[in-house]
Amino acid sequence: ANDVVKATVMAKDIFDIEKYWLQIEALDYKISADAQAVMMTRLTRLLRRATRWLLRHQDNVMDFAEAQRIFAGQIKAIRKMFPQKLPPDFQGMFTEKFEGLVADAVPEDLARDITRCEFLFPATSFIDISQTCDEKLATVVEVYYALGEELQLNWLGKMINQLRVSNNWQALARESYLDDLAWQQRILTANIVGRSDKSGSAASKVAKWSEESAASLSRAKQMLEFLKAEIDPDYAMFSVVLRELQALAQQTVIKN
Repeated sequence: ANDVVKATVMAKDIFDIEKYWLQIEALDYKISADAQAVMMTRLTRLLRRATRWLLRHQDNVMDFAEAQRIFAGQIKAIRKMFPQKLPPDFQGMFTEKFEGLVADAVPEDLARDITRCEFLFPATSFIDISQTCDEKLATVVEVYYALGEELQLNWLGKMINQLRVSNNWQALARESYLDDLAWQQRILTANIVGRSDKSGSAASKVAKWSEESAASLSRAKQMLEFLKAEIDPDYAMFSVVLRELQALAQQTVIKN
């Protein structure tokens, strides 16, 4: 329990959750309570997922000063990359969510920052890969989303988000699936970025890795195509696909 509380406070600080929460509260009686609730829910979801990332990734929970040093400044830099660095379909989602908040009379700067929170969860993975592989942060972000396009992981994430939830177990499963998807995408991105050759665009890096890993990729891509053909996919199908992605991540480790 102590580790959970500590990771939550760290996540709150490095993502500036309190700063935005106070800005939302300052809009009491100026905008609808429903609009405030939507924004607070988005912040809470980012906080939950970032907390789980810190607990899962760090063998020894770091102290507060170290977390600030490693993540805070870099997360601010990543915020400024959005929505420009997002893939086209995510940019469309960003615009829709941003315009929805503005239509509810939310100030544009706050609406933009809250919308960025919807896409900010992988930021800690971006930073970790950048530091581990000694690669520019912007390049890591580009490879992450280029990989998502190549393997249809961006589509897969949207489909998981759309799973119907009828009880608490399904709600927990959906969150777990999203975490697992992000985790496998993180590992696959690190596999690609970890090359000693740092030249070329993100798309070319992914294309080269895809060509060299064709045999391992074939089954995962086939499973994704099967899933896309389903009219009403259920939880078990996503579990199987995520297991295939885990196997792919293990099979395609690229050593320097």
